[in-house]
Amino acid sequence: MKTAKIAEIFESYQGEGYYLGRKQVFIRFFGCNLQCAFCDTHLKNWQEYSVEELRNEILKFKDYHSICLTGGEPLLQADFIKSFLSSIKDLKTKIYLETNGILFNELDSVIDNIDIISMDFKLPSLANSGDHWDSHEEFLKRALARDAFIKIVIGPEVVRAEIEKSIEIIKRQGPG
Repeated sequence: MKTAKIAEIFESYQGEGYYLGRKQVFIRFFGCNLQCAFCDTHLKNWQEYSVEELRNEILKFKDYHSICLTGGEPLLQADFIKSFLSSIKDLKTKIYLETNGILFNELDSVIDNIDIISMDFKLPSLANSGDHWDSHEEFLKRALARDAFIKIVIGPEVVRAEIEKSIEIIKRQGPG
């Protein structure tokens, strides 16, 4: 039986991006592959859920726009997500993925069941993990098969070249 580490499940309104103000059910997956300086989600606790247990939790919520898979980094648990999304197909709800936009192979395994992708560009000056330009570009190529948009955190540490590199990557994907 597949299980996942979930930090919390709650209902709220999307606070950023194109879907700002939309009511969502948030599933916050535990764990991340980065240590960003600006992280506002320092997760310490989690509970393990089976696919069936998580489905039962989701069934408690009504009248929402979409289910938001967030983290941490949800794609670290892509095998579980694939099984979970298959189990809720009958609900006919939109699936919204918030991701750091690095794990493109993992995205490949779940993208058929994802409707909306909110991808972060992690700039080297803030990500504390080197640069991820190539991974971001590969991820973005795949993400654009869905309703996708990019978020970039800007801080005083960010240099102009990082913004320009982000724009280059986006432009290479063509008009959209």
